[in-house]
Amino acid sequence: MEPRREFALIEMLEKIFAPSSGKVKLGIGDDAAVVDCLPGNKVLSTDTLVEDVHFKRAFHPPGWLGNKAIAVNVSDINAMGGVAEFALLAMAIPPAMGDDYLTKIGQGIAEGCRQYGLEIIGGDITRSPGPFFINIMIWGSVINYITRSGAKVGDDIWVTGFLGDSYAGWLWLSEEASKNQLELILKEVKENGLNEGINFLLKAHLKPQVSSKAGPLLAPLVRSMIDISDGLANDIGHICTRSNVGASINLDSLPLSPALKWWAKNRGKDPRQLALLGGEDYQLLFSAPPEKEKEIRSILASLKLKCSRIGKIKEKARGVKVFDQKGCQQLEVEGWDHFA
Repeated sequence: MEPRREFALIEMLEKIFAPSSGKVKLGIGDDAAVVDCLPGNKVLSTDTLVEDVHFKRAFHPPGWLGNKAIAVNVSDINAMGGVAEFALLAMAIPPAMGDDYLTKIGQGIAEGCRQYGLEIIGGDITRSPGPFFINIMIWGSVINYITRSGAKVGDDIWVTGFLGDSYAGWLWLSEEASKNQLELILKEVKENGLNEGINFLLKAHLKPQVSSKAGPLLAPLVRSMIDISDGLANDIGHICTRSNVGASINLDSLPLSPALKWWAKNRGKDPRQLALLGGEDYQLLFSAPPEKEKEIRSILASLKLKCSRIGKIKEKARGVKVFDQKGCQQLEVEGWDHFA
């Protein structure tokens, strides 16, 4: 990347991400940032969005992509029971990418920071021969941190929100969408707000929303927790592996949005399978003792967040099974795998 352009982009980002709290003693512009942190546990994570792996530039509005880059990282902190505070941003930029596109990316990132209450305090930008990628390194504070390894036999298994919407949106973009169709739909979303149908599924994929208050409030009540990024099938497998347990999932209890049911019906797909095997829902999957049900429902109701009890933690020898009214079967197929 040309030095002058690099410096100009850093100046542009410095204006967009100007510190807004007294905790940032030194922000963008030096070799490192300096923040004022109180004693206690800190929780850290990082996530990368790579062009043509996680998104198609032609199909992903840059502002929404910037917002998503923040949301997926906040989701990791949330799943640990933490509260996000600060982040570092790194981007590798192809030479042909215009400054207007990058400005919109930055504005989307800034919108996400305001939405979730954190600040970008530094990072790195460099040239890439392709593809374009965004990396966020994020950290925050945590009082009761929750891991994947605490599930106990007899725990209820819960999820927040709806499952499968993002996967359906991705399938539509991958298999059916034309650029003209997408432009018309995005225009409709902008002019008329969020509607049911394709618009709902698209926005679930392109601009996911994270309930960042849920994790810290649930942390004192639950035994294990993870965010659903790789798909329910994969992520319940992560909990079971780390906790040395099995699980039984009721397919008929999976929370399905009206939009997903409509789309699946029109394409001859089983919406429960989309919810089970899809990814990038960024909802919370957690296990908790049955006696905590009332408190869990009360907390999530206060956040106006849907919650569903979808199964039970079982002995390890039982493996991971799914069942419905027709019977029970071992869960063999897992969700998203970057290297599959």
